Order: sequence, then C-alpha cells, then structure tokens
Amino acid sequence: MQTRLLLAAVSISYSAIACQPAQNIPKKVVEKAEAYLRSQMHLDRNIPVNTEAQTEQQINQNDLCQTTEPLEIGFQIVLVADGSRYTLHSDRSGNNVEICMAEDAQPDVFAKYTGAGYTVKYPQSWRVTDEGLEPNGTNRVQFMPTDRSLGYIEIDRLNQVNAELDTAKNIKNFKEEKFDAIPLETSSGSMQEYVQLVVEKSGEQREWKVKALMFKSDKFVYKIKLLSSEDESALEKDFEQFVREFRLVK
Repeated sequence: MQTRLLLAAVSISYSAIACQPAQNIPKKVVEKAEAYLRSQMHLDRNIPVNTEAQTEQQINQNDLCQTTEPLEIGFQIVLVADGSRYTLHSDRSGNNVEICMAEDAQPDVFAKYTGAGYTVKYPQSWRVTDEGLEPNGTNRVQFMPTDRSLGYIEIDRLNQVNAELDTAKNIKNFKEEKFDAIPLETSSGSMQEYVQLVVEKSGEQREWKVKALMFKSDKFVYKIKLLSSEDESALEKDFEQFVREFRLVK
C-alpha cells in the first residue's frame, strides 16, 4: 500500500483536483469508497469522513492509481478524515477502489526541523531545544508545547550501548513490543511504554508516562519519546504527527 501511495503521489496533482466542481457520482459509490477508506486506515466509527471532491476520472481497472495508461472512465473521490486528505480512484460500480494519495489536510502550521541524521515536522508554536552533538555522535532535541505541564516530545540519537542504558535507568512498568520497521528503511523497530523518573533542570524530580518508538540505523538508534502527564491524550495526536513525519537522512 505504501509503495502504491508513493507512486501515485508522483502522477496525481491535487491542486488540479480541487479546482474541479463536484459531480453527481452515485451515492453508493461514495459510500463504498468511504467504507474502503475506513477499513484500510482502521478509522474508528466515531471519526467523521467528509467528501471534499468527486469527479469522473480516467482509470485502468487493473491499475486504479494510473501508473499505467488509463483506458476507461471511473471516478475520483477525495475524502478527508482524522486530519488527512485521501484521494481514491474507483470503477463505475464502486466495487474496485484504491487509495492513490494521502496528505496532511491541516493548515500549514508545522515547521521542519533538521536534526542529527533525520528530519521531522513539529507545531510552529512549540519551542525547540537542541542539546548539541556529543563527540560520540549522540544528540537530544526537545520539542516543548506552550503548556509544558501537559508533557513534551523528545528525540534522542543514541549509540547501541547508550540505547540499552537509556532503557534501564530510572524507569518502571516497562513494556516493549517489536514491529516491522522496513517501511521506514531501518533494520528494526520497537515500541515501548514505561514510567520514568526525570530530574528537571530546576532540580525537581517528576515522574512522566513515556511512550517511545525506537528505530535502528547502521550506527545509531533513534528514539522518539512522548513524555506526558496522566492525561496523555492531550499530546497523542502531536506524537502521531512526529512519527508520521520522521525521516532518516542518508
């Protein structure tokens, strides 16, 4: 699916789609497209899906995202859900549907940060503190929202030894689950959850709930951490945004 989305992003221009007026596509086709989107993106029933645009579109039954020459008329349907915009292609019946492009539907309120070996997008209103590159190549960057009491996000670049020590110190209730990190072009990945005792710069000790994703590259381990108060939902979407936009730089 991810490969198809990348290929389709090259061949489709959303700016051209948005200028086209909505056409009277059969309601059942739009409903089938929405159902397909929900199943593929695992969208909860409570998440609304809005139809932003719909138009006739030349398609190929065997390649709906048009990486080969289109041969017949089908439909193009643009749906917006959970902060993302999805462009789908469908045949005339709605029985053959595919997601051809996905992009952020939010206003451009994110800034791009280039760190040590990676890039990531973060809310422009947040404060960024880079602790500097250590002689051994390790680095830590903190991304702070206006209300730090809710929590913050931290990206660490660690060597293999430091990564193991980082997991072992000042923590409790540790849980870890491995996952396939090949789509992120890293050798391995893991998701961790634990409670960590952090000594603040003021000297105050505080326990934070931590959710972390770890990715291994050739030389370093990259760790994206959400440190949150008990109400972790306040920054959950921001954390998901960080993970989606995190890219290793080769």
